[in-house]
Amino acid sequence: MVRIATSFSESFFASTSIAAIRTSCPLGIRTRRAAAGERSGRSDCAIRGALHSIARRGLLYIADVGQDKYEEIDVSLMTSAGVNYGWNTMEGPSCYRLPLCTKSGLQQPAFAYSHDAGACSIIGGFVYRGRKIPEIQGQYFYSDYCNSWVRSYTYSADATNRAWHQWLDGGLGNIVSFGEDGLGELYICSSNGRVYRIIKSAGNPTRS
Repeated sequence: MVRIATSFSESFFASTSIAAIRTSCPLGIRTRRAAAGERSGRSDCAIRGALHSIARRGLLYIADVGQDKYEEIDVSLMTSAGVNYGWNTMEGPSCYRLPLCTKSGLQQPAFAYSHDAGACSIIGGFVYRGRKIPEIQGQYFYSDYCNSWVRSYTYSADATNRAWHQWLDGGLGNIVSFGEDGLGELYICSSNGRVYRIIKSAGNPTRS
């Protein structure tokens, strides 16, 4: 359904940034109140234990880099506050340092994959909002630095309807980032110095 084409001329990157508080909100994202410098009796930490985020239409997609065993994708409502994704009590769906841990109050990942097949570090991308490939509307694209496959993840509030698709099994070098142009079309940045564009093509993806 999609293929990857080399692209050299497009100017597409949208700048995104994550405001991290090193004191009251370690490894977290500030609320608007905190970003504006306002003080209140409430915690100014919107999300704890997660990094590498992108927001799309009311949902915050987080490519959360793991440590030794798991990489994960977290999804949260933009209106949510105080969400704790568990690091370093948990890594992915499991306890991190101890065989047993208290998971009460911790948000489980929407999706996680292990390092068993040589994966090492999730590379977060974008939710596809373009018009050229309507079949993949709403899918969140991501990769892994070591394996460099290209996958997408479909989120639904009902966990039983969630699924991932594999569109490419390596061949682009180490993928280091994704980009999005003003029309919502997606691009892939590789350590080989090339930029690739995701375009429509015949064929079926590998899926699980």
